[in-house]
Amino acid sequence: MSNYVELSELTKVYPTPKGEAVIVKNFNLNIQKGEFVTLIGHSGCGKSTVLSMLAGLNDISDGGIILAGRELSGAGPDRGVVFQSPSLLPWMTAYENVMLGVEQVFFTASKLERQEIVEYYLTVVGLGDAMHKSRRNCPKACGSALASRVHSHSNRKCCCSMSRSECLIHLHVMSFSKFSSNSGAKIKSPR
Repeated sequence: MSNYVELSELTKVYPTPKGEAVIVKNFNLNIQKGEFVTLIGHSGCGKSTVLSMLAGLNDISDGGIILAGRELSGAGPDRGVVFQSPSLLPWMTAYENVMLGVEQVFFTASKLERQEIVEYYLTVVGLGDAMHKSRRNCPKACGSALASRVHSHSNRKCCCSMSRSECLIHLHVMSFSKFSSNSGAKIKSPR
């Protein structure tokens, strides 16, 4: 079976006033389609950096990522991210927050089609009644409720009749203290 995802010699370096901070160096990982992978490591070791590069939200300093036979060159609708903490813009409603992503992915759809997409997904995750409330007007957990409900939707069928596990690669990040030594990874904290 061929790899669905290949992270090869992945490296991330940030410039700092004191010189380069190497966050991830020569990280290798192969994932089969449908496989569930957990990245485990101490806080600050580069787990989220690797995931943000895979999502296309963070530029790659060196190395490369192949997804379904194509080299990644940025963010795309074929990948999703559930952030470690709620990432809603608190002054916007749940509807407006979801619309931000829908407008980026479905920019050729009509305004009505985009509205229907937002309403569908907020209803699917159980937030149909709260879609026009801002986080300020919701219970304290509204932001995390949206994130966790979107995450729990991952094993249900989506509107394209594929299971979400076929659409997305589920990578779960945990701050713990184990990393596979045979992956060739050298991940360290910038501190």
